[in-house]
Amino acid sequence: PDTPAEQALLDAADAEFTKGCTDTYGDTLQFYSTVNTARDMDAIRAGLGDDQVSYLGISYGTYLGAVYATLFPDRVRAMVLDSAFEPNGDTVEQQFETQLVGFDGAFNNWAAWCQETPSCAFTAADVPARWDALRQRLDDAPIAGADDRPANQATMERATTAALYSESQWPILAQALEEAEAGDPTGIFGLADEYNGRSPDGTFDTLFQSYQVITCASGIESQTPPDPEALAEQLRKLSPRFANALEAKDLSAEATLCDTIVGDVTQVTLSYTGEGPIVVVGGKNDPATPFRWAEEMTAALGDNAHLVTATGEGHGQLLASTCVTDIEAAALISLDVPPADTVCEPDRPIDKPAFWDDLPVPDGISDVVDLQIVKDVLGLTDTLGFSEVRTTDLDSQAVSDAYLAALEAAGFTAAGTSEMSFDDASIDNYVSANGDAFLVIRLGPAAFDDPTMAAAKDSVPATGTVVVLAYLP
Repeated sequence: PDTPAEQALLDAADAEFTKGCTDTYGDTLQFYSTVNTARDMDAIRAGLGDDQVSYLGISYGTYLGAVYATLFPDRVRAMVLDSAFEPNGDTVEQQFETQLVGFDGAFNNWAAWCQETPSCAFTAADVPARWDALRQRLDDAPIAGADDRPANQATMERATTAALYSESQWPILAQALEEAEAGDPTGIFGLADEYNGRSPDGTFDTLFQSYQVITCASGIESQTPPDPEALAEQLRKLSPRFANALEAKDLSAEATLCDTIVGDVTQVTLSYTGEGPIVVVGGKNDPATPFRWAEEMTAALGDNAHLVTATGEGHGQLLASTCVTDIEAAALISLDVPPADTVCEPDRPIDKPAFWDDLPVPDGISDVVDLQIVKDVLGLTDTLGFSEVRTTDLDSQAVSDAYLAALEAAGFTAAGTSEMSFDDASIDNYVSANGDAFLVIRLGPAAFDDPTMAAAKDSVPATGTVVVLAYLP
C-alpha cells in the first residue's frame, strides 16, 4: 500500500480477519492444529476398520503426513511426501527468505524462457524490465475488469506467483501479461482469482484463512526477527520483485496474529520409528518448498525415509515427471523404495508420431493455428503428448461428423465420445492402426466462458469451434 486509502483497506482487512476468527471460534482456534488433524486422520482409519494407512501428501500435506508418522508410527503402511514442507529448525531469517528467494529464482527462469522463446507472448530483449514497467503502470493507474474490479500491481504480482508454481503455466502468464499491457486484465484476474480461491460470484473459499489458523495452532508461524529493519532491507535485495514493498512491520504480523488468536504453541519434533516405507520428494527448482526441506524431513524421519531428487521446474512433482510418478506409485502399491541418491529428470517432449503428417483434414477445418494458450489451459503439455490446434466455422457436431468419416477412412477406429467438465466441450476418442490413442477435442464458444478456459477466451474466435488434435502415447 502506497496511499492512505490502500493502507486503510489493508488494516481493515487484517482487523476484520482477527475479529471474525475470535468472535466465531474463540478459544477453540487452538485445536485446529496439524497434530489434531493427524489424530482425526487416525480416527478415520479406525472408522474404516483399517490397521494401517497409505498416504500421499503434497506441500503442507507432507508436514501433516510426517506429523502423523511421528504420532502413529506403527499405523503407517506406506507414505509419499511430495514437495516436502519442514518448518522445524529454520532460523528466523530462513522463515522469511526461503520462499521469497525461491519465487524470485523461478521468476528469473520464466523470464529467461520467455526471452529465448519467440512464441512467448510477453517476449522482449529484457523481459524482467518489461514486467517491472507493467507493474509500475498498474500501481500508478489500475485498469478495470469486466466487473469493474481494479486490477493493480498486487493483482499482477499474485498472478505471476500463481503461474510460477508450474512450468505449464508459463505461457498462460505471458499471455495474461500481454493482455494486461493492452488494457485487458482478464488473464491476470483469472490466474490471481484461481490462486486466491475466488469464485465468479465474488465469494472465496477459506484456504488462506484456514491455513493461517492452522499455522498458528501448529506453532509453525514465522517469528519476529531481532532486527526487523535490517532483515527487511536484506529481503528486498534478495528478492527484488516479491519483497520490493516489504516493510519491517510486515515481519512481525504473523507472530502478532498468532499470539492474539491462539497464544503460545510448541511445534512437533518430527521422528519416525515405524517399518512402513516413506518416500520424500524434493524439487531442485521448487519455488515454494526448497530442496533443503526435503533433505531435513528425510533426516528427521530416520532410516525408513528415502529421498528422491527431482530436477524439473515447479511445485509438486507427481505427474510432472514419469520417473517421480512411477516411484510414488511403487511405494504406495508395492512398498518398493527407490535406490539411494535417486535423481528424477523432467519428462522429455513427446515426438510427433509417424502417422501425424498423413492425418486427414476435413473440409472447413483451418490450417494449424498458433493457439498454444488453448493447449496450456487444457494441460496438454509437450511431455504428455503431441498436439495441434485448428479452428472452423462448423458447429461442434458437424466437426465430429466430419472427422469421424475422414479418420475411419484413414484406418482409425472410433472409441466413443466423452463430455468434458464444462459446457460445449467434448472429446472424440480414436485408436490408430498401431494402437495409439488419438483425440479430437471440440471446444465451442461457450466452453471459453468456463473459468477453466477463461485465460484463452480472448485468443480464440468468438464463433465456430476450436479443434484440438492430440496424440497421447
